[in-house]
Amino acid sequence: MKMVNIRNNVFDTWKTILLFILLFLVFASPVCAVNITLQWAPNTEPNFAGYRVFHREEGQAYNYANPSMELKENSCDIGHLYKNKALYFVVRAFDTAGVESGDSNEVFLKAAATQSNQPPTAVISEESIEAVPGTRVTLDGSKSTDADDGIASYHWSQADGTPITLSDYNSKTVTFIAPETDRYGSNLIFRLTITDFGGLQSTTDCHVNITSVNEPSTVILQANFDHNTDGFSYVDVPFGNNGKSAYADGERIASGGFIGGALQITIGGIDNASVLDMIGGWQQEFTLSSPTEVLLSFLCNLTQASGYEDDELSQVLVSVDHILYGVSPNDYVIQTRGNGNGGSSESTGWQRFEINLGILGAGDHTLFIGGYNSKKTYNDEVTEVLIDDVSLNSIANINQAPDADEGFNQTIVVAPPEATARLESGSVRANGDYITVHLANIYARPVVICSVQYNNNTTPVVVRVNNVTSMSFGMRLQNPSGGAVETDTVNYLVVEGGTWNIDGVKIEAQTYISTVTDENNSWIGEAQNFGQRYTNPVVLGQVMSENDSGWSVFWCQGVNRTDPPSAMALRTGKTVGEDTDTNRADETIGFIVFEAGHGMIGGVEFEASLGAVGIRGVDDSPPYECDFNTAFASAPEVVITTQAGMVGSNGGWAQSHGSTAATGTSLYLSIDEDQIGDSERYHISEHIGYVVFETPVVYR
Repeated sequence: MKMVNIRNNVFDTWKTILLFILLFLVFASPVCAVNITLQWAPNTEPNFAGYRVFHREEGQAYNYANPSMELKENSCDIGHLYKNKALYFVVRAFDTAGVESGDSNEVFLKAAATQSNQPPTAVISEESIEAVPGTRVTLDGSKSTDADDGIASYHWSQADGTPITLSDYNSKTVTFIAPETDRYGSNLIFRLTITDFGGLQSTTDCHVNITSVNEPSTVILQANFDHNTDGFSYVDVPFGNNGKSAYADGERIASGGFIGGALQITIGGIDNASVLDMIGGWQQEFTLSSPTEVLLSFLCNLTQASGYEDDELSQVLVSVDHILYGVSPNDYVIQTRGNGNGGSSESTGWQRFEINLGILGAGDHTLFIGGYNSKKTYNDEVTEVLIDDVSLNSIANINQAPDADEGFNQTIVVAPPEATARLESGSVRANGDYITVHLANIYARPVVICSVQYNNNTTPVVVRVNNVTSMSFGMRLQNPSGGAVETDTVNYLVVEGGTWNIDGVKIEAQTYISTVTDENNSWIGEAQNFGQRYTNPVVLGQVMSENDSGWSVFWCQGVNRTDPPSAMALRTGKTVGEDTDTNRADETIGFIVFEAGHGMIGGVEFEASLGAVGIRGVDDSPPYECDFNTAFASAPEVVITTQAGMVGSNGGWAQSHGSTAATGTSLYLSIDEDQIGDSERYHISEHIGYVVFETPVVYR
């Protein structure tokens, strides 16, 4: 630790403030890796209002009209100003009448010597893994490290063995389904290569040994529908929160199944209205007494009537506990597409599907098998799904082929869906009661971000999210002090988990379990790695679970607490601000990263950017205007905001503010704080990251 102390009395008899300031710099080597703190003796004048910090480079003059920071505390982080250049600093105090003191003594911060880049270290959590065919294998590279400039990218490849398709090739953690093997087993080798931001690389290998399994199976559920529904019940699952149950129906039929009876789902038809995203199906509850690896098998036949055009498709869907399973890389098990109005009907014929569900926990579970129709425009456009011979078995000798059946086309082994690029945004009205937001897309690993528009609420509110599934999520507003909540507009953005390039825009979405709770006396966060390289990342985030009924809200920083996230550094977390109760259960944190820019996604104009510092508190003078980099033809309807960095040590969060969230040229914003530690809601200027869409968008 290096410390520079400079003492100086500043007596300015012309001003009404007598200022005595002690300044010193606290930093450790290397300077770029830690906070740099400027500190001085506190002012005790009764009419004291705050301090203004000014900085200059060599040969420049101080710009007293534009302070670097304005604050009430007698210390501040200046690391975000330091770019490995020599800097000079002074501080001035000002009173409640706006009268400002003269300069304190000047402090000089010397440029650090440039250090050579050190290579990263690639680490796979398990260097050797044992697995049986059909089980899900996880390769975890999250313990890889880089001592200086951070990890820029991860890349997985296969070095030896039967070719395997991984769930992703550029994430910290990837999975695959262990392949079939003979009685002697087989060996696979996977290689992880990591690259730091300086371009240096490190590699390591993992050996996966696949062994054969020959154990008896146990029947969990078996249904042939010859006499009744065998415990299955029909359910409508409307998309888009707009209710389309009239266009989907189900019944058991006594004949027409593969053998005997079957469950039938009919979707579409009814009238000549144009309807999108219709879904219905059959579900059954089942219970496991202990964690069990489960194999699902069923027969189905999908038929699409002749009236469908080629942009209208139908699918068979399967989910367990709201998680969709599909034939890689899709989230459906089978699909047909119209061949033009007046063409012949399209049918898959009877097909058998086998799905290894992996290890399911002890307790209750829900199996859903259903059908989906993307669009119908006339009453003769009808989709039929038939389901027969459904069975759930504890995993057994899955090397053994199923009993031979005559009359079906093929057996397809289905794995949980590969994630593909999907994105959507929208708006809902919400209050203190949970609502369910139904999604237009079906996701494998959805990441949900919400942002409230302050209009009716006059006390602080944060958005709580829970029960995130492939097709929906729950959401409500919460006052940190437990007070009443009014109804306001909440905008949301959902992105499939993974690293993407969508219409030329770099985007990624990640989730993790947050074990750290930050508050006004402790700002630690948790270090994150980007899935791809960014120039100007815009980070949005959300606490995506409600394991603790006590409030918490997402926050993020760059190198220092006061810095916005940068291409070189990202830390994220959950905070409880000035709450006196700082204990919270672990929560799921989700964050989405956009490369800053203005353009089109899914045919909708958008902008992602880090707004200039200057957004202040609800008790200051909101709304604060933030200009777009490029004007929109009309005001954006969807506004997602996240505070970028945490200059105010009491904590806070961002939102759009007022009856008008945006015009074609500007956003209207504010920062809010909880009122648990004190009632005031003043807040020092902060950066805001935002993503806005001119209209709601669905990209698939």
